Amino acid sequence: MRGQSVLEVGSLATLSADDRAQIINRRIASVLAQADSPEAVTVQFDRQREVAVLKINNRILMTVTNQDALDFNVSVETLAEQWATRLNQAFTERPLAVDVLQRLTNTTRQLLRDTINLLPSLLGALVIILLTWIVAKGVRHAGLVWAEKTEGDRSAEILIGRLCYGGVWIVGAVIALTILGLDFATLLGTLGLTSVAIGFSLKDILSNYISGVILLAARPFRIQDQIVVGDYEGTVVQIQLRATTMRTYDGRLVIFPIR
Repeated sequence: MRGQSVLEVGSLATLSADDRAQIINRRIASVLAQADSPEAVTVQFDRQREVAVLKINNRILMTVTNQDALDFNVSVETLAEQWATRLNQAFTERPLAVDVLQRLTNTTRQLLRDTINLLPSLLGALVIILLTWIVAKGVRHAGLVWAEKTEGDRSAEILIGRLCYGGVWIVGAVIALTILGLDFATLLGTLGLTSVAIGFSLKDILSNYISGVILLAARPFRIQDQIVVGDYEGTVVQIQLRATTMRTYDGRLVIFPIR
C-alpha cells in the first residue's frame, strides 16, 4: 500500500495468493481514492465459519481464514487484530514522499479533468485570439493607410497604427476571457481594489508609455530629423512608445528612453 509492504497473504482453496493480493489491493486503492479520510479498520468474527472479516467504511477489505492463521502460527482472532492494526497505521501514518506523490497524482488527474471540461472554452478562446490577431493587423494596416493620406507624418502614422492595434487586442482579450468563464465585473472590481498597488509598482513603465504617446502626438521632432540629445547628435530613425532611436553621424545607434 503506497509503495509499502503491509500484509503477506497466502492462497485459498479456490484463489491463488497473487489473485487474492490483487483483489485486496484494488479494494484498498478504492478506499484511498476517496477524498475523505478512511475510518478505522474493524474486525468481525464469524464463529461458525471460523473466519474473521476486516471492514472499513462498511466495506469488506479481506477475510482472514484458518489457513492464514496456520501460515503465521497464530489464531484467527490474533492474526485479524494484527492485520487490522497494520492497516490502520498505514492509513494514518503516510510517508512524506508517498503522500507528496499521491497529492501530485490527484492534482494532475483533477487538472486533466478540468482541462477536458474546459476544452470547448479553450478552443473558443484560441479562435478568438486568432481572429483578434488577424483583425488587429488589418485595422493597423487600415489605420496606417488612413494616416498616410491625412497626416503625412511618419510619427503620427506609427502612433495611429499602434493605438488601433492595441485597442483591437484589448477587446479581443476581454472576449476571450469571457469565453473562459471570467466574470468581467468581478475582474474590474479586483482591478479597482489593486489599482493603487499596480500603479505604484508600474508607475515608471506607465509613465514611459504615456510620455511616448504625448511625444508622438505633439511631434517636437520627426523621423529623419537631425537632433541633439545631451552629448549625442544624429538622425532620428525610430520613435517608439518607450524609447527613441538615433543614429549618430559616426554610425552608432543610441536608444533614449522616453521620460
